[in-house]
Amino acid sequence: MGFLDRFRRQAPETRTEPRIEFLGEQDGPPERELKASIIEELTGVPAVARAYLARVGYQPQGKAGVALCLAGVKRDDAALVKRIGERFGAIFGQAAALDILFLTPEQEADVARVCAAFYPPDMSAHDNVDEVVGAATHVESCGQCGHALGDHLLHPQVYPYPTDGWTSCPVKGCRCRNTWSVEEHARPVFEAYREEFFTRVAEGGPLPEGVGMELWYYRLRDEQWRDHDERAKGQPNWLRELDALYLFGTLGTEAILRGNGAVWVRIDDGWEDEVSGVNDWRPAEESERRASLVIASKRMPDVRSLLPGRPTDAIDCARCSGTGWFLEKVVCPDCDGLGWLAALDGPTE
Repeated sequence: MGFLDRFRRQAPETRTEPRIEFLGEQDGPPERELKASIIEELTGVPAVARAYLARVGYQPQGKAGVALCLAGVKRDDAALVKRIGERFGAIFGQAAALDILFLTPEQEADVARVCAAFYPPDMSAHDNVDEVVGAATHVESCGQCGHALGDHLLHPQVYPYPTDGWTSCPVKGCRCRNTWSVEEHARPVFEAYREEFFTRVAEGGPLPEGVGMELWYYRLRDEQWRDHDERAKGQPNWLRELDALYLFGTLGTEAILRGNGAVWVRIDDGWEDEVSGVNDWRPAEESERRASLVIASKRMPDVRSLLPGRPTDAIDCARCSGTGWFLEKVVCPDCDGLGWLAALDGPTE
């Protein structure tokens, strides 16, 4: 996996990610050059207890990346972020930006299971730090489709605490598929956590905050899985394979809700009568996600909890008169079935 391609090519920003999965250590010649430079910087920052360079997955969008993870330092240390950014830019150029995560104690426990800290330095483990070569400057391409590997999306096979999964290309029409997995030494830990989580699900909760979905999701999903197993004995259960709840199906369009909160869609203009598979599905665009949840909420009211709340300054959608629907059957294309528009969006002309 390319190092440079896993960094954002945009201006620095402060953001909060709802869920972060730590997948393993990012290491190699250019990484060691960056680590050596960061070690020099952190030596003068007593507040930083430990630093990790890790492969991460941001859920539910599934975007994969590499992040510098810092433990002990204050989250608002903008000066430190700026200095590290300058060191990163001096090595890799200004076209890329480094994600920097300020770890909570719980997050550090997670990342430490799959990634070794490079700071403070253990000199016995870094005897070759001066042997690193120059930074790569090329954009690594996917070996299957040829598109930029850094733009590919990361998808867990099961959630929470995924140990395996696959990647997909965001380029429309591309059907390449690569797989990923966590480090072998971390697998038993993830599996034990997942087993404990689903034991709580079976017991009716409570579930740990910020992990997985709400109880209603697992209740509905498991009902669907059991129903499929009874009706199609001996046939593959593709809903299990996708770790998903079936939301709805109409002529040419289907939608599912995966265990990490991501909505996926399957579009088939020819409506071929075939068994769905993993490669038939793709992550929904935001408008598709909202519309899918609105449609599904008519049959499964709990799904509505995943829709955005109406802001105080929102306006009624003019096209559907605030109902979200046309003739109670077709989702409004302007508001995606919400019935309102954010003040900045305004009505469509």
